[in-house]
Amino acid sequence: MKSKIFVSILSVIIISVVCLAYAFSTKSNSELSSLKDVTGKWINSDKDVSLSDLNGKVVLIEFWTFGCYNCKNTLPYVKDWYSKYKSDKFEIIGIHCPEFDRERKFENVRNAVEEFGIKYPVLVDNEFTIWDKFNVDAWPTIIILDKQGNVRYTKVGEGSYDKTEAKIKELIAEQ
Repeated sequence: MKSKIFVSILSVIIISVVCLAYAFSTKSNSELSSLKDVTGKWINSDKDVSLSDLNGKVVLIEFWTFGCYNCKNTLPYVKDWYSKYKSDKFEIIGIHCPEFDRERKFENVRNAVEEFGIKYPVLVDNEFTIWDKFNVDAWPTIIILDKQGNVRYTKVGEGSYDKTEAKIKELIAEQ
C-alpha cells in the first residue's frame, strides 16, 4: 500500500515538473516584452532596462530577496558569472522581490546590494510584476534567456552551479 502511494505521489511530482518546464520553455521575449512596465526602481543602472535593450544577449535573470539565506548562498556564483562573462553577449539582471516588509524599502535593498558587492543591475519589484510574468514561486530562481529572448533554462533553489554555468557558456557560444 505504501509503495502505491509513493508511486502516485512521485507521478504527480513528475507531471508537475514537466508542466512547469513546458510553461517556462514556451515563454518568449515577445510575451514577456519589457521590464520598463514595472513600477520599481533600479540599482546599478542609470536607466530603466528592457528585454528589448538586451536583444542579442544571453540574459540571466535572478529572482532574489536580501533576507533569504538560500539567495545569499547563490550570490558568489552569480557574481562570479557576471565577472567572467559580462560582455556584449551576456548580461545579468537581478529582480529583487521582497518576502518581508523590511525588504520592501528601497534604501534597505540598495544597502544590501552594496554590502553584498553586487555590480549587475537590480530591479526592485515590490509588486512582483516580473515574478508573475515568469511564473516564479520561490527564492532564489534563476532563469536564462537565449539571444532571442526565449527561456532556455530555469533553476529554482540552490545548487547545480556547474550545470547553470555550462548553460551560460552553451548559449553564449550559439550563433
